[in-house]
Amino acid sequence: MDKNYQRLEEFSKLEHNWNGYNAEPIPKDVLQTAKDLIPHLTKEWYLYPTGRQSVQFEREDETYYEIEIFSDKIEAFKMLGDDWEQKEYKDLPELLKGCDWL
Repeated sequence: MDKNYQRLEEFSKLEHNWNGYNAEPIPKDVLQTAKDLIPHLTKEWYLYPTGRQSVQFEREDETYYEIEIFSDKIEAFKMLGDDWEQKEYKDLPELLKGCDWL
């Protein structure tokens, strides 16, 4: 999980237009929420910045999982074959309480 903290540190240094499509830097509150989530993860997740000023966590086994952290919400998505589920949470405590596949 240490590499996830390193990735977040890299994301904190992104400047305007970091992706070549006018993306803004990732807000500090988003980075902090992502950092706060890491100790709760029971599996290895891949992290990457998005052009929507968010941080996305992904992992895949037989099911695809995605968590995207924004300043004002957290979106969680999972898909197995044609079955999928998407939920929105207001903050990290709500995600931790309501999401059982971290």
